[in-house]
Amino acid sequence: MRQVLPNAQHLYRVELAQFYESDCEIAHFYSHHHPDAAFVNNLVVSRIEKGERWLIRNNLLHYWHETSAVHTQQVIQSREQLHTLLTDTFLLNVSKATSTWLMERYVLAA
Repeated sequence: MRQVLPNAQHLYRVELAQFYESDCEIAHFYSHHHPDAAFVNNLVVSRIEKGERWLIRNNLLHYWHETSAVHTQQVIQSREQLHTLLTDTFLLNVSKATSTWLMERYVLAA
């Protein structure tokens, strides 16, 4: 049975209506290009696989293991650590120069 909390608000509404890519273009543009958008002003990297979740948000690495209810948080302290996380944990093909730029732009600024 679904419990509804007092003063709760719905975040999403799902409809079965047909939509087109053009319906999403403005929101997509805003979230990736507008100077005030979260994805423009923060380093956000996420990976979800088999009950595990990894998330980088600026200078923090979060890890969740759903079956054991473990949640850890770790501060990213070096370019080498960030580069290893991006390549080994998040399986991204990024150069060390890119990791250095991300470190300076987002991690050290946090």
